[in-house]
Amino acid sequence: METLERFQTLEDFLSKPVQVPPSLYGHDYSEVYNTGSNRGGDAWLSVWRPSVFSGQEFSNGQMWVIGGSGPTLESVEAGWIIYPQRYGDDYPRFFIFFTNDAYATGCYDLDCGFIQTNGSLPIGGRIDYYSTVGGPQRYIKPLWFKDGTTGSWWLQWGSSWIGYYPRSLFDTSGLANEAGILSYGGEVVDSKPWPYYFTTQTDMGSGRYAAEGWTSAAWIAHMRYIDTSNYVHAGDIDDFAVTRSDCWSIKIYSLVDDYFYYGGPGFTFGQYGSCMP
Repeated sequence: METLERFQTLEDFLSKPVQVPPSLYGHDYSEVYNTGSNRGGDAWLSVWRPSVFSGQEFSNGQMWVIGGSGPTLESVEAGWIIYPQRYGDDYPRFFIFFTNDAYATGCYDLDCGFIQTNGSLPIGGRIDYYSTVGGPQRYIKPLWFKDGTTGSWWLQWGSSWIGYYPRSLFDTSGLANEAGILSYGGEVVDSKPWPYYFTTQTDMGSGRYAAEGWTSAAWIAHMRYIDTSNYVHAGDIDDFAVTRSDCWSIKIYSLVDDYFYYGGPGFTFGQYGSCMP
């Protein structure tokens, strides 16, 4: 029933294509990093409804809690996503995700791993309050916190604890004891096979470049992290990365706590030569 509820009609559900693992496609990011041992954190993530070029692609704004590296990398994630092939429409959805094998496998929402204890938040549910260019700015504020008693990674929404990923899912070289990186930003998937002349036209964030600023570009603000003694700190930005600076962008306005803008339109036909493979 939870799967059926993601589609507007039974016809939409029956006609949906077979879901192809996004790991088979190219991923592009604009993100910032806070490095150091931690037990989670949170941020204000502005929510948008960007254009997604094909149902097999997605666009999101999210936070990552990461432990380990290489083949031992593990991550728990939360944010908003537009993923037509999975959800059956082009609206932003609140999503969670985890991997314990460096993205060789992983699970969205309630597909596996996560134990929901509070039904007040429909995980995978549609978000109808999203930002508009030149208009109101809307955001969500998910928080991940590692419980020091059980070792579980708990998700908080507002003032409510929604559920958790059990410690048993993770390894001591990954997230079983603590995390090593918090990351925040946007991600898009390009499903076009090589050698395709142009890259995807899927928007990241609002589809506007970071330099366009407030009410135009997507933003993330008030990043915080929880140290291993459970104290909350402003989430200093230690580094940032943009995988394709000809397609996507990032602009940091404060290295401590404050905010940054990110995003872009991918390939646009009015910009010949941009976003080549």
